[in-house]
Amino acid sequence: MFRSLFKKWSSGTRKRELFQKKVMERELNAMDELDGIFTEKQLQQNIQFVRELLGTSNDIVIHPFISAYKNTPATIMYIDGLIERTLVNEQILRPLMNDFRTFTDFEEKKEEIEEVFQYQLISMTGIENSNKWKDVILGLLSGNTILFINETDQALIISTKAWEARGIEEPISESTVRGPHEGFTETLRTNTALIRRKIRDPFLRFEQMYIGLRSQTEVVVGYIEGLTNSEIVQEVKQRLQQIEIDRINGTTEIEQLIEDNTYSIFPQIIGTERPDMVTTELLDGKVVVLSDNSPYVLVMPATYSRFQMTSDDYYERWFFGSFIRMIRFIAAFVVIAGPGLYICLTAVNPELLPTDFIISTSAGRSGVPFPVIVELLMMEITLELLREAGVRLPKPIGQAVSVVGGLVLGDAAITAGIVSPLTVVVVALTAIFSFTIPSYSFGIAIRLSRYPVTIASALFGLYGWLMSIIFIFIHLVNLKSFNVPYLSPFTPLTIGDWRDNFLVGPLKLRQMRPQYIHAKQLNRSTQKNILKHKSDNIMKEGTESDDNNPST
Repeated sequence: MFRSLFKKWSSGTRKRELFQKKVMERELNAMDELDGIFTEKQLQQNIQFVRELLGTSNDIVIHPFISAYKNTPATIMYIDGLIERTLVNEQILRPLMNDFRTFTDFEEKKEEIEEVFQYQLISMTGIENSNKWKDVILGLLSGNTILFINETDQALIISTKAWEARGIEEPISESTVRGPHEGFTETLRTNTALIRRKIRDPFLRFEQMYIGLRSQTEVVVGYIEGLTNSEIVQEVKQRLQQIEIDRINGTTEIEQLIEDNTYSIFPQIIGTERPDMVTTELLDGKVVVLSDNSPYVLVMPATYSRFQMTSDDYYERWFFGSFIRMIRFIAAFVVIAGPGLYICLTAVNPELLPTDFIISTSAGRSGVPFPVIVELLMMEITLELLREAGVRLPKPIGQAVSVVGGLVLGDAAITAGIVSPLTVVVVALTAIFSFTIPSYSFGIAIRLSRYPVTIASALFGLYGWLMSIIFIFIHLVNLKSFNVPYLSPFTPLTIGDWRDNFLVGPLKLRQMRPQYIHAKQLNRSTQKNILKHKSDNIMKEGTESDDNNPST
């Protein structure tokens, strides 16, 4: 027995020495290497260890003091700029250094000293104790205040997070006419609070994890327990846990790391800044992922039809929403197929057009030195450059460049005989149609899809146009988002879901959740049964525990 204890002690000492060596030589590669390293009972050793690990950064504040409780030496540690100094001074240092002397009726209990500090002296909530360096260092770097107490092997992690944050504003890329004008921010707790305000469900879950070997970015997985398919929840968690990269700047990078098909130009995860859209998706049985430092929330699984939806579809009357949504579906097809079809009918297969139309287009193209494919691609790329310039320039200048630049360049190109008037009309109509696509990332995918269709049409005519459209359709059929078909509910066919995909059904008829998500509750009016069943189980377990413990 003594031999085994000695082996454990010696192995633990050896591991600690190796770890200290790594700290001194700066060879730590990940926060996971801090696992299993317990704090020492000597205060100065703990402080020295933190100094060696974090270096001589001037924003790390280490303040030793003597507590009025038994004159106990202690030290607080925090990062300047990430904490609220008033909380530290008034709620931590003052009770421990001064206020304890005024507690004439203070009754010392038979507890550890860290428990006395935590439960009786410090007048704050959100206090945890830990004996692992990983929790302590991660808490310090996350904006908490760490309290080390002499002769204890526990450190107190006190929540004092406070930093400058952007206010709640309307998302620029997802504006609405009649909906709420609020959007997510870069602060994670603000974003979860915006969701909590709209969904007051006791089964709404936010599970925390840290991603990034060095950045240690805080990420939250949100879902509604008892409603969301547990297989999708587990799949999302598993993919997040498998991420091995040194830094994560936000959800846009997470999206690329957990999507099903990385090489597809079509997005398989929804990114939105609108809390009302996120709450709608949660109540449909989907999973969301929030990240600190990012205003975009990921929603999964995603489908083709979901990228064509906006919040205004539900704030307006159903027939207007259905009409606008059908226009978006048609516009997406025109953006992909329109330029290619134009080349087929004017340059490769003109025999399919009426004679009068061929004569008029030929007269408009007289004097143009380039083939149709060259002038079309030239105008398309010029339009993309104007769009990118409008985004990157300051807002007043960007709008002027995108509008005036398009008009001036189009008129000048026609006057100079570089392009034909019909080509400018086709390019302009395609651009206008692309503006109706509500999702920015999905709109980029739609615009990129037209280039292979255009090139195939110029090479093989109507046959190439048709085959390229079929190839894109086959790709969409094979695409999945967290094991959900991308073209649901069209393939596989689910007629019941059409009322809220291609069309917007009346609100009275939208009583069923989408079937392709496989939510545990398809009917939207049965939540009370879940709550009653859950509460009955909790009461039953409490009664059984009381029966098993008569003394309580």
